[in-house]
Amino acid sequence: MNLFNFLLQLNRLLRPSPYLLMGGMAYSVFAEPRFTEDIDLMISEKDLTDICGKLKTAGYINQKEPWIFEKAKIMRSVYIQGEESLILDLQIESDKLFQVYYERRQTIRFQDTDISVIHPEDLIELKERRNSIQDKADIGQLKTLLKR
Repeated sequence: MNLFNFLLQLNRLLRPSPYLLMGGMAYSVFAEPRFTEDIDLMISEKDLTDICGKLKTAGYINQKEPWIFEKAKIMRSVYIQGEESLILDLQIESDKLFQVYYERRQTIRFQDTDISVIHPEDLIELKERRNSIQDKADIGQLKTLLKR
């Protein structure tokens, strides 16, 4: 199964819990296709337990505790079924901050399914937080696209 099929499956699985697509797949939506091996979703802290329960029921293996970095809190969930596998990173934000991002979201239609994607300006903000070499390149491209 490719990442887009996993994303569609996750969209059905996580309903009605809100989430935002971010990371490499969101960058590909706004800028240009880019290779990525995982799916990154932002979720609200209050939905973490519910979402992890849904993932576990669907065969995902969740970390016991989120990773806490200086500027991010990440829960990793992994799906392995025969030849198919997926790494899913859930960026956990405070309920208040998530609501701000969620209200600014953009919705894309993919195979008759609405996918909530973080706003490109918010994606830039998150990439500036992390500030890796890849993030810096992405930021430049996203800023150029926003000027158009």
